[in-house]
Amino acid sequence: MSTKLFTFFLVVLFSLSVFSQETGDKIGATIDGVALGMTKDQVKEALKSPRSEGYDENLWLYDRLKLSVQFNTDGVVVEVMSDDPTSILMIDGKEIAVNSDINKALEILGKPDDMMKTEMVSEYYFKKHGIMLLTYADDKVIALVALQAIQ
Repeated sequence: MSTKLFTFFLVVLFSLSVFSQETGDKIGATIDGVALGMTKDQVKEALKSPRSEGYDENLWLYDRLKLSVQFNTDGVVVEVMSDDPTSILMIDGKEIAVNSDINKALEILGKPDDMMKTEMVSEYYFKKHGIMLLTYADDKVIALVALQAIQ
């Protein structure tokens, strides 16, 4: 009986570790300390109160950081965007800054899963991490960083 219980316990632990590894990439990236999946209280802890709180309960704006945080109806972060030159996207201990070279970001993130290019902008999508980077036209400088639930 104790062997079956011990085996069950090991299976549960293994399953939890696999699940946490699979979801780790989704919540691992942050912009200025905010990650997908965070609650409103966690965002307030990281960034304090937004300028726009009360204006729209599910869209918070931070003027100082030129940052927007979008929540779903459950109050969980589903999108973070910034075009502030001081904003930092962190992933796996590596920094990708607004105004940094897109090629440096590609070295860190690898080949994008998808890319949209128009006459005005180029958008690079990294679905595994929920990251979108934007450059203007053929410029190689990152103009905007975003975390979003990319399908």
